[in-house]
Amino acid sequence: MVETIEILNELESAGWNFPPEVWEQASDYEQEFIRNEFTGIRTLENYIRRLEFHGFVGMDRILDAGCGYGQWILAMSRLNTFVEGVDISESRLNGAKSLAKPMEFNNTNFHQSPIEKLSFPNEHFDGIFCYGVFMFTHMPTALREFYRVMRPSGKLYISANTIGWYLHLLMDVPWNRKNALKMIVKTIMGYKKGIVVREKWLKKQLKSAVFNILSFGNEGEASTNPNSGLKSMPFYQKNYYGRPSILELIAVK
Repeated sequence: MVETIEILNELESAGWNFPPEVWEQASDYEQEFIRNEFTGIRTLENYIRRLEFHGFVGMDRILDAGCGYGQWILAMSRLNTFVEGVDISESRLNGAKSLAKPMEFNNTNFHQSPIEKLSFPNEHFDGIFCYGVFMFTHMPTALREFYRVMRPSGKLYISANTIGWYLHLLMDVPWNRKNALKMIVKTIMGYKKGIVVREKWLKKQLKSAVFNILSFGNEGEASTNPNSGLKSMPFYQKNYYGRPSILELIAVK
């Protein structure tokens, strides 16, 4: 109980009103994920600053594709009119809903759905934000769905793990080595889901899906307005073992 109270205080100091029951019902893996994504530099204020840097502000309707526990969607709701979140994990969606309620985020909605088969009508969103999830989808199919539900001139953000991240898992995170090896093997075998995303391959997929890339870089660097005076704020290390860790891009339909 003491440990739970300390962790909840840590989450609260980062700007989140995290329900105790969500934390207590989470597995060890999920608790580690929550601490990683909701504490330290990852405060609500810094998520908001990141979205401002990426230019995801002032939109009528945004989709958070793979919203998880809702850290990005809750920040988006402060800057935009309405935000929809989708995720395949029922437990994470329930956590996001539980987090949104006491924090009085009333301009959000959540759906359990695969990203590759969205339930929204054509040309529904001004923007789509997909952080840390894209590489686990069947990416060409996901891009076609993004294109379908996005309005003309809509803005797309994607981040995806590349080779440096998986070298880090192999060398530094023993409990995750099996997953890293699986991603590398599937990449070698030519899969389009659950793979190591490479810059040239990713750009080719965007071109095939008829998206125009506006900005491309490492995590925390992509911006459509580099002269805004806003500073980038990476949440992850740029390189591991001399190789890029996480790629991100902003594109337009």
